[in-house]
Formats: sequence, C-alpha cells, structure tokens
Amino acid sequence: MSRILPLLLLLQIVAQSAGADVFRADAASPRLPLGAGVEFLEDRGRQLDLAAVRQGGQRWQRSELAVFNQGYSHSAWWLRFSLHNDSPLHLQRLLEISYAVLDRLDIYQITPEGHVDTLHLG
Repeated sequence: MSRILPLLLLLQIVAQSAGADVFRADAASPRLPLGAGVEFLEDRGRQLDLAAVRQGGQRWQRSELAVFNQGYSHSAWWLRFSLHNDSPLHLQRLLEISYAVLDRLDIYQITPEGHVDTLHLG
C-alpha cells in the first residue's frame, strides 16, 4: 500500500503541495534529488507563517533548477513538495539541506490526516 506524505519545508521551507511535482520514493532508490519540480515562494518581508501559507493566495513558482538556490537574500523562502512511497515497505529517508550558512530552517510535515509535525533548526 502506498502513502502520500506531503513534507512541508519552511525556509521557512513549507507548504501543503497543490501543484508541485510528486516525488516518488522506492526501496531501490536511496537518493531522491528534490530540486527541479519543487515549488517556491519568496517572503520578502518574512511575515508569513504556516497558517497564512496554507490558506493560499500566494504566487508559487516551480523550480526548474536541479538544486534550489536563490543566493544570498534577506527573504524567507518557502518550498513545498510531496513525497509518494511507491514501495509496499515503510521507507526512511534523510532530508539533506546542503547549505551551511542558513540562519534558520523550519520543517513542517503535514500528514494525510492533516496533523502537522514541526521541526525548528537554526
């Protein structure tokens, strides 16, 4: 049985994925690049919170880059994507953010039931 796990990443990377690509994980693929296909939103004033982002009304853009990179910026960047487990097995994966100069990283995972798990790093 497969499951969809929308992972809300707040860079504030976040969001409940509506139009972003669905990334498919399976037991044979230990790595899954998440650059191209991720949707992103620039929050120039760093005013948005999870509730505001989930409410909608923002202009999300689809990344075409293999690695999401907006350079140095004072903005908060929200990213959203969905993960789909194509395997009948329970899979565990590591989310790697290879950018050492991030001041803060907030990760939100919204389960199919609507429960929000939050992780604040920084």
